[in-house]
Amino acid sequence: MQRWLLPFANELAVSIEPLQYPGYESEVSNGNWDVYRLIESWSPQIDKNTLVIGWSLGGMLALLLAQRVSCGAVVTLASNVCFQGNNNWQMPTSQFDSFLKRFKRFPEKTNLSFWQLQVSGAKQPERLVALLEQYHQQFDADQTSLVDSLMLLGSLDVQSASLSCPHLSLFASADALVPISALEEMKTRFPNVMVRSVDGCHLIGEHPKTFDEIKTWLFSISNQKGNS
Repeated sequence: MQRWLLPFANELAVSIEPLQYPGYESEVSNGNWDVYRLIESWSPQIDKNTLVIGWSLGGMLALLLAQRVSCGAVVTLASNVCFQGNNNWQMPTSQFDSFLKRFKRFPEKTNLSFWQLQVSGAKQPERLVALLEQYHQQFDADQTSLVDSLMLLGSLDVQSASLSCPHLSLFASADALVPISALEEMKTRFPNVMVRSVDGCHLIGEHPKTFDEIKTWLFSISNQKGNS
C-alpha cells in the first residue's frame, strides 16, 4: 500500500510511517497474530494528528487501533466489518474455509487464485497480477505469517468498534472480495462514517479517484474543525 500512498503523501507534504505485520519484511513471526499485542506495538507510532489508513485486513485493524488509541482520523479502503459469514455483504464461510485449506496445502497455486480475485473487475488485470507477484517477492512473508494473517482476517469482527475520530470508508464497485453491499453495512454500524465508492477492483488504491476522495474528505473535516 505504501506505493499507492507515496504520491498522495508527497502532494500533501506529509510522511508515511508503515505499521509492520509480524513475519513480513524483516520481522519474524512468532506464529501468533494476537491483534491486541499488534495494536500495542503500533501505539507509539500514533498521536492525535495521525491519519491512519488501512486496506482490506489493514482497514479492519485500523478501526480497532483507532478505538483504543487517540488519532486524528481513519481511512479504510476495501475493508469489511466482518470478512466472512453468511450475509450478502460477506464472503461465504464455505468459500473462505475452502480457500484457507487449499492455501495451507498448495500456497503458491492458491496465491495465484487469490491475486486473480483481487484484480477481478480491473481494466488491466494482467498488469495487476504481475504487480502482486512483485510485492509477494519483495515482502517475502513466511508461510506461517500468511496463514496467521488469513486466519485473523476470517475471525476478526469490528462491528462493535466505536470511534470518536472522523472516519472515511471507501469501497470498490467491482470488488470480488468485499462486496459493494458491505458499504451499507458499514454505514449501519458506524453512523458517523463518510462512505464512498469508486470504480474498480479490490486493489482500490490503483484507482486515481481513491485519493481524490481522501483529499476532498480531509479538506472537508479540516474546514469543519476550523469553523468549530
